Amino acid sequence: MGKEKGYVFTLEALISLIILLCVIIAIPLKEEREEENILYITQLGHDLLKVWGKEGKFVEGEMKQDFELVFPSLKGEIEVNGKKIKVNGDGEYKNKLVLDGFYLREGNELNGVRLIVLH
Repeated sequence: MGKEKGYVFTLEALISLIILLCVIIAIPLKEEREEENILYITQLGHDLLKVWGKEGKFVEGEMKQDFELVFPSLKGEIEVNGKKIKVNGDGEYKNKLVLDGFYLREGNELNGVRLIVLH
C-alpha cells in the first residue's frame, strides 16, 4: 500500500510538471523591445546617410526610392540643404528619429542631409 501512494504522487507530480511546461511554452514571446527597434532604425539610417554621402549626388527621386527600400513600412522626411522631401506621406507617430549628415564636396562646399524617420 505504501508503494502505491508514492507512485500515485509521482505520477501526479509528473503530470503537473508537464502541464506547467506546456503553459510556459504556450506563453507568447515578448514583442521586440522598443530600444532594439530604435537601434536598428538608427543603424539603417546611418547606413543610408553614408551611401548618399559617398555617392555625392543628392537626387530627390533616388533618395526617396532609397528611403522606401530601407524603410518600406515607415514614413519620414529627407532634408537636403533646406529642401524637404516627404516620403510615404505625412503622419503623426509617437517616436521621431532625426539623423544628420554633413559632407564636403569639391571646392569645400558643405552639403547637409537630415533624415527624419517616423515610427
